Amino acid sequence: MRVLECTLSESDETMSHFKPIPTSIQGLRAQAGFTLLELLAVVAIVGILASISIGQYKQHIVQSNRRAAVASLYAAQQIMERTRLQTGEYQLLDATQIASLTTQGQTYTFASTTTAAKDGYTLTATPPANQPDTECGVLSITDSDKRSEPVDVCWQ
Repeated sequence: MRVLECTLSESDETMSHFKPIPTSIQGLRAQAGFTLLELLAVVAIVGILASISIGQYKQHIVQSNRRAAVASLYAAQQIMERTRLQTGEYQLLDATQIASLTTQGQTYTFASTTTAAKDGYTLTATPPANQPDTECGVLSITDSDKRSEPVDVCWQ
């Protein structure tokens, strides 16, 4: 550090109220980084934000998979109705048709059942065990368009 020296003459009494600059800074701490407390506060804030956003992300994934499953059930319903028009009765979905629904519905498992007289059916979509849909559970739709409850939440 460079210190400038100057001398005052007796006529320069107006400058006498200035104090000389100290050659070393004592009593002042030079801050070179973050304190542990500051670092812990930042980590806590990031942790809280991450926990909120991860929960929201998982809920978004469940809802988008549910919407895809609903679309697949509607597609399966069209297949069932088309089969009835062609053959006069409802028939179970075959493996190829279920595979095409699984591609659309991503992670849900699809199944179809028919009544003994083959004049009615029930289509179901079961969510995967690793991403359960606690709000809706298994989605189902029948030939009379009766849907699993709650309709306003699950069948959007």
